[in-house]
Amino acid sequence: MKVLAGVALCFPAFGVLAMFSGFALPRGQSPPGPAIKVVDLVPASLSGETNQDSEPFLAIQTANPQVMVASAFTPNPFSSSGNAPVYVSQDSGNSWVLNAITPVPRMTCDITHAMAVGENHPRGDLHAGTLACASAITLDESESNDVSSSAPMSVQSTRPNVDQPFVRALGLSSGDRIYVGVNDFNQPNGRTATVDVSVDGGITYKSNPVEFRKTSGQDGPSVRPGASSMEPSPPATSLSFETIRRGTAQILFRR
Repeated sequence: MKVLAGVALCFPAFGVLAMFSGFALPRGQSPPGPAIKVVDLVPASLSGETNQDSEPFLAIQTANPQVMVASAFTPNPFSSSGNAPVYVSQDSGNSWVLNAITPVPRMTCDITHAMAVGENHPRGDLHAGTLACASAITLDESESNDVSSSAPMSVQSTRPNVDQPFVRALGLSSGDRIYVGVNDFNQPNGRTATVDVSVDGGITYKSNPVEFRKTSGQDGPSVRPGASSMEPSPPATSLSFETIRRGTAQILFRR
């Protein structure tokens, strides 16, 4: 028997990491399982860029997984005043283009996005939460109904003094339901864990605080909603967030 050690391959561009566990094989036998394909999201025409490209995020249209949208802290490579970009694929991630459609100038301070679960939109209906890198950090909750279009995303809601938006969406016959977890410093008494909810496709949002206990000044910044639905049953939602109390952190989960 020949023992092969575990191997970790690290690709700095866009923070791609592929890992393989150690395994034991008879001499001459090939490793089992499918091959792993690694694709560099940065287009070849921009392969000389040296940006940090940190905190990558990926959204896949579940009903049509050929449509994918990825993001990172990537500045607009063509204009210092143009919109911050996202990466778009329409062939299941085999090739990518950079599309400057977010409502934020040049580069986001944070971004997550989602395509509604259960919705098969031919051009990708994308909901996003972005933070602008300004003196007063501003949250934009926005939508694009065609991720391949150069038209900027339509801002549906905006407000200041929040952090780390995390977006989930459901496609229902009555319209998309959108959930955006945020660390909202506008909430009183340090109970900052909040979920913005829209039941009409983003036309209106309501901010819902989810922390009801004392904190040490704020909740942890990661407020992570989850949502699923099998119509005609009502949507099922879940939520995890971190409460900071007396210098210690506690992870809470609610349904």
